[in-house]
Amino acid sequence: MFEQCNTSRGKAQILYLYLILDDALVRYVVHEYVARLARETPSPLDFSNETLVEILTKLEYSGGNNFDYADSTTERWWEGFRSVMREVGVLKEKTSVVGRSPSVGDIPLLVAMGYSYEAGNDDWITSPKGLHYLLQPEDRWEELYDRAVNTNVWEGIDLHTGVQIQPCDGTYS
Repeated sequence: MFEQCNTSRGKAQILYLYLILDDALVRYVVHEYVARLARETPSPLDFSNETLVEILTKLEYSGGNNFDYADSTTERWWEGFRSVMREVGVLKEKTSVVGRSPSVGDIPLLVAMGYSYEAGNDDWITSPKGLHYLLQPEDRWEELYDRAVNTNVWEGIDLHTGVQIQPCDGTYS
């Protein structure tokens, strides 16, 4: 699937999804941004140092310790995190710190849908983790579901309770 991506952004979006699964600190910060987006916080995708400090100071590890790294380490982490946000299309320019939800190509969409389907339960469609992780607001989900169904990798099945979306054969995750 990775080789099927035509753009570096699409490849970055796929790698980003795996980074979230592999790195607990990135996952925590992304979950905070997903929550900000869901609450429709003003400037929900503000990646300024101040906002990142606010998010990281709330972090408490399972042992009870708070986020406590040297300033230089924290600054390098912020820069690296913002670099990832630029690669996936959230931040547009090197100096920008406020972003917006990125456009998503078909292959990253299918990977995100597959992750949502596999990680969720029967109601995965009401809280699709993969689309959350790609920082897609809820008002775009229907459009993204339609795009997935139009790829012939996913199908929509009409039930008397509504339409159910599921993979045709398997997922891309």
